[in-house]
Amino acid sequence: MFSTTIHELGHASHINLFSVDELQFMFVDKIIRESWANAVEWHITRIEYVMYLHNTNYDNPSVSPNSGDHMQWWTSANSHKYTPLFIDIVDNFNQQTTNKPDDNVTGYTMGGVENMLKSSYNLDDLGTNLTSNRPAAISQNQLNILINFYKTL
Repeated sequence: MFSTTIHELGHASHINLFSVDELQFMFVDKIIRESWANAVEWHITRIEYVMYLHNTNYDNPSVSPNSGDHMQWWTSANSHKYTPLFIDIVDNFNQQTTNKPDDNVTGYTMGGVENMLKSSYNLDDLGTNLTSNRPAAISQNQLNILINFYKTL
């Protein structure tokens, strides 16, 4: 219940980024809307469970998906809209295997990404914004590989 509530609050905060709220939000592609809410859910739930409750298995990608860290085990067969896209650019774990993204991108922050959402209506917009704010350690090619993976879903 906690993580679902946080997911829905992620949508609410996304809507509030726009000057005319729901009207602009309606034009944001579903993959951006749902993937952002997934990232907010992951981030806040991780703070609660790992930092406050000391459940180190919750955010441990090497532990079974039944441990609670379900987005690290996501595959393209699970959902084409509820993806770990934003988690991939924040975390430092590359879950690449068959049907999973080559997540060799890290260094973005949740707050920094949130600022980009105001002008990210689709994956092309997001790619442009991520490029403009790309951490020095990340190559343009690494970023392109990740964004292109999600474009093919």
